[in-house]
Amino acid sequence: MMGRGVITMKLAPGLFLLALCGSLTATAQVLPTSSGGCGVTASGTVSCDFLSAAPIKPGEGNTSKQTVCGGRSELIVTKINLAPGAPLTRWVPGEDELIIGMGAGQLVNEAKSPPLPISVNEGLVLLMPKEESYALRNIGKQELEVLVIRFHPISPASQ
Repeated sequence: MMGRGVITMKLAPGLFLLALCGSLTATAQVLPTSSGGCGVTASGTVSCDFLSAAPIKPGEGNTSKQTVCGGRSELIVTKINLAPGAPLTRWVPGEDELIIGMGAGQLVNEAKSPPLPISVNEGLVLLMPKEESYALRNIGKQELEVLVIRFHPISPASQ
């Protein structure tokens, strides 16, 4: 019986530390503020359908203008289906983007000289810094699905 009490006493600080760390990481998560899907045709025509999260506003008695996302970036997540021959360029200048392959296909970056071919597979991640322009095109024979995550900075005036 004494052995069980000693084991429990040794596990208690570890469980407390685990719960404390778990609660700290949960507060650090940033959820997408908008997400949607778009289709791009070979001629460059784009059609989209988006959902947006409700804005977070301070409580009535709170005079602070800080929100959960104060000083951070919003994540704008867009699933894009590129038809064969369809282009993909930066839709909002001055924002970092991640492009994640959701299927297999072939892209070419026409902004590079010579054009840089990119073999896409599921899980491939391309970081497109805001300073670098790109002009991707689906050169495959089938539709290619990618996920574009845009890091939209939140200005203090918009909080």
